[in-house]
Amino acid sequence: MTTALSLEPPNRTRCQAETDRLRRAWLEGLESGPFDPFDIEAIKQKARTRLISLPGPDQHR
Repeated sequence: MTTALSLEPPNRTRCQAETDRLRRAWLEGLESGPFDPFDIEAIKQKARTRLISLPGPDQHR
């Protein structure tokens, strides 16, 4: 069995791939549009309202 020799340690290659992936994700986020501030309390309230409207385990849909 023959293996190729690499001048870079395997972890460095993996680290570079992860860095590249994160860089692409960051740029994709920036290009997705303008940032809109959010109100975390309004988001929580909306989630609570949705949760309350769901039927419980003793109710059938």
